[in-house]
Amino acid sequence: WSSWLLASSTYMISFYIVGVATILVRLCRSVWIGAQIRWAVRAIEDSAITQVFTEQAAWLGLQRVPVLGLSDQVSVPVVVGILKPTILLPPAILCGLDPQQIAAILSHEMAHIRRYDLLINLMQRLVEALLFFHPVTWWISRRMSIEREDCCDDMAVAGCGRLEFAGALLRMAELCAKNRGLSIGPQLEAMAADGGSPSQLTRRVHRLLGETSP
Repeated sequence: WSSWLLASSTYMISFYIVGVATILVRLCRSVWIGAQIRWAVRAIEDSAITQVFTEQAAWLGLQRVPVLGLSDQVSVPVVVGILKPTILLPPAILCGLDPQQIAAILSHEMAHIRRYDLLINLMQRLVEALLFFHPVTWWISRRMSIEREDCCDDMAVAGCGRLEFAGALLRMAELCAKNRGLSIGPQLEAMAADGGSPSQLTRRVHRLLGETSP
């Protein structure tokens, strides 16, 4: 066994280096493309939306109001950027949700910023790169992403109520389905606050309503 391990060590090290490099390249690509998209966002001119955004930021206790803009690169709201967090909204949301629903959705996204989830997510991606070969790494990472979303849901619910937030999620899902997308763009998956994992909308709605997801 020891002889076989010694003979295979070169191949194992090469495999490890290639795996780590592949994941890190994907991570760097996400950072680069995320920065490019932030430069191309369109400002939101609706005063009602900007007022709601400012009020929600103050309610969550954010020391600095993050950047809010429209982007055709995403199909659901998503937060990108660590030093300068930016909330990207798909244009369909502004005409498909009422101000209360938009406030609920923005509360969830700003909760990611309030909890420093983007920094934690970066550390999570680095650990995934270094320990990619171990299945437990991916299981723990998945659980962290789920718990992160649940915590942000709870923070949003505190400001608008469970039924209202669940309704906003369902309406947003309907709009996303019409736009043929149910997740963020693949170019942003690695650096998005939710880690690029599927939204698990059904599970989240059942949880908000106090039911057991089937």
